[in-house]
Order: sequence, then structure tokens, then C-alpha cells
Amino acid sequence: MIPSTPVERFWQYCRAISTGEQVAPRRIQRAVEKTFALRDDPDVYLDEDVLTSFVEMAEQFVIQDGHSMNGQQIQLMPWQGWVLGSSLAWKYTEDNARVCKQAWVEVARGAGKSCMAGLVAIYEAVHNPGCTIAILAGKQDQAALILDSVKMFLQHTDGHGLDFNIKATEVTIGASRINALSAKVHTLDGLRCSLYLCDEGHEWRDDVFQKVLSALPKSRDSMMISLSTPGGVDLGLES
Repeated sequence: MIPSTPVERFWQYCRAISTGEQVAPRRIQRAVEKTFALRDDPDVYLDEDVLTSFVEMAEQFVIQDGHSMNGQQIQLMPWQGWVLGSSLAWKYTEDNARVCKQAWVEVARGAGKSCMAGLVAIYEAVHNPGCTIAILAGKQDQAALILDSVKMFLQHTDGHGLDFNIKATEVTIGASRINALSAKVHTLDGLRCSLYLCDEGHEWRDDVFQKVLSALPKSRDSMMISLSTPGGVDLGLES
């Protein structure tokens, strides 16, 4: 059966991993086991409205960056829907706060992590009005690659009727701000974000992660998503 809704797609991917229909390394298998454990935990729930609204928004955007799929609408791959849905949609039953505060995603080059991060940034800006989103990378021009994805999606899909403004290192959507910043400790001084998007963190020199992690408890729904390609040989096969 072909799944027809984002929620059905989410669970079909998890079942395919758990049954072995979809080949995956042990760490992915364990992450899926955690997904099923959360499903059975009475203290948390999967906010299907959040999962559905994120996927539906993402898949209305058009690719316009010279990719082989140029001109086509985004179609999230099953693993992308699971990773991003898990990050955004698990909530505590008691107060509807996000369960996920930290998400660590390591993927091969060309897997679309900049586009993934851009889609999450847009969703957060729209659904958390007035928030600040920080895109962090070793250098500001590297962080701007994710911001470029945000700009591309907004410019080439009429912005979904969104009120947005584009600058070199910042995009505003309504009262929300998305900033591309260099990963320096002093950069984060006094900055409180609802979302930190960390790009290629294994290359960072300053201990910026500690600064980000210490900031997460200050806001109920503040979270970090770190996306990276595998690190160098000196770091082992998994960074």
C-alpha cells in the first residue's frame, strides 16, 4: 500500500527499518526503536498536526538551484520525513512542549542537508512568530549556503503569501528572523534562539556546541539540529 499522508509515510518508514525491509545501520535501527518507545510512552505523543503541516508546507516549495530536479516540487524522502518529523513533532502530554531538544544528523554529501535545514528554518519562522533562528557554520559564508536555500524557496514559490524580506545574511519572515552566523562563542553572547541549525559542526574550532547546549533549557521549545557529513579519518568512521 502506498502511504497517502505524512503520518502514514512516517510510520511506514519506521516499520520498514524495524522489519529489515529497509536496510539501515545499527544506529538508525536504534533510533527507530526509540521512535516506537516514544509512541508507547503515555507521557508523550506525536503531534500529527505539526508533522502534517511541516511536510505539506515543505512539499509546496520548488527546487530552483540548478539541481537535476530543477523546477520540480520538493518531495521529502522517507528518511527525511522521519528525521525532521521526529525533531519537530514529539510533544509532552502535560504541557505540549517539544520532547526533542537536540537532533544529530550525519549524512553523505549531496543528501540535501542544506535544503532540509532551510525548510525547517522557514517552518519554524512561520509557526513560531517573532522567533530568532541561528544558522551556524565554521564561516559565515558557509552558513549562508543554508540561508540561500531559504531565499530560493521563498523567491521561487511566491513565498506562500508570506511577508518576507531578504538581506545578505538575514531573512525575515513576518516578525521572525533567520540569521547566518559564524560559529564563534562570542557570536552567541546574548542571543536567544528558538532554533539553532548547526552545519558541519565537526569542523568547528571553538566550543560553540557547549554554548548552544547551555542555552537550550532557557526556552521551553528551543532546540538544536546539527547536520554534518562524516568527519575525517582521524575522527573515526563516525564523527
